[in-house]
Amino acid sequence: MWRKLDKLTLFDGQRLRERLRDGSSHLLDELPAELVDARSPVSFATLPDGSDVVLARVDLGEGVFPDAVQVARERVHALVGLARFRTSSTTWKPLEGYLHAVNGWVNSIGRFRPREMDRGRPVVNPVGRALVDLTPRLWDKLAHADKELRETVGAVDWWQEAQQQQQPLSALILNVRVLEVTATRVAAPDWCAYLDTYLASSWMQAAMYTSLFQAIQDAFADEGFAALDHHDELRSLQQAIETGDASDMVNFDGVAAVEALPRLVEIYPLHTRTGRRLRQLTVRLSSPAAVADWCDEMASRWERALSRLRRSRNAIAHGGPVTRDAIATLDDFGRYLSAWSLSLLLDGSDTFTDITKPHEDFRDQLDEWRRNLRSASDARTALFADV
Repeated sequence: MWRKLDKLTLFDGQRLRERLRDGSSHLLDELPAELVDARSPVSFATLPDGSDVVLARVDLGEGVFPDAVQVARERVHALVGLARFRTSSTTWKPLEGYLHAVNGWVNSIGRFRPREMDRGRPVVNPVGRALVDLTPRLWDKLAHADKELRETVGAVDWWQEAQQQQQPLSALILNVRVLEVTATRVAAPDWCAYLDTYLASSWMQAAMYTSLFQAIQDAFADEGFAALDHHDELRSLQQAIETGDASDMVNFDGVAAVEALPRLVEIYPLHTRTGRRLRQLTVRLSSPAAVADWCDEMASRWERALSRLRRSRNAIAHGGPVTRDAIATLDDFGRYLSAWSLSLLLDGSDTFTDITKPHEDFRDQLDEWRRNLRSASDARTALFADV
């Protein structure tokens, strides 16, 4: 019915209401004093109804707070926001309302407002599990980082909203907002300088991985029916590649994919689109120098895409001309960068000490990968430096 996580306790709202409604002493004994005191103004009807309601009890301890309810709300929202981001979930939404108790006595109540949302029991979804992991590590640190906390939670909220946006223009503005917050936190001159400093090499590597992944997936799909006689073999190759465990490739073994390329080239004729893409990949992976040249191509693409993102953002901010099609081409680019920057920001927020260290470590690792491409022993080692 509840889960106690240090100073935060999560209650199943529906079961808590049922216990208060029943009123039997054996059901009330373990509940917080502010809910069961005979003089308490709280009854089961005070609490929100619904099978998807989770109520959070926050113990702020001893102290003087200008707005205790707001402090508690910000800390809970911070933890839920971090959990939602880490689990790519949008199922937990804030519910207005509160009970404020001092020394076991409720002295103010904010009405819990009804809202429309999909029904489901959020306590069992990945966000609930992430909260179990995050709360013990972060709760005490949250009490000493209110300003940074508000900035980080704001960035999380903007990122979540951007992912739900159907309009690329609105998503672009929200994604750049995340980048601006992160750039400020690491003392970068501006968000474009931040991206060039910390995320350029990461994006180049990700773009190369994505090209490999998409070409291999197209080969497995065979939408043009160019490999009808080889579907059993393609399924066998797919099982070997998609069940592998290669770093940085979720459910996709990049090393196995590279090893399968020669056979896939044999299967697909040159005149097919898939055949041409596979052959282009083979050339790009023919030697460490070829991999490095491929990365240089990605560097040129990075400069062009970042320039377009800057111009588009400035055009929107200053009321200049910008086309929907131009914004749409930047959608994936902006989402990827904001997600990585926010992830690194949250890594630093886990300790609330040196916020730049996760960024510097990440940058140094990827920059080293890029520098070592030409000196790698072979193309596979160049692309996947950790194998």
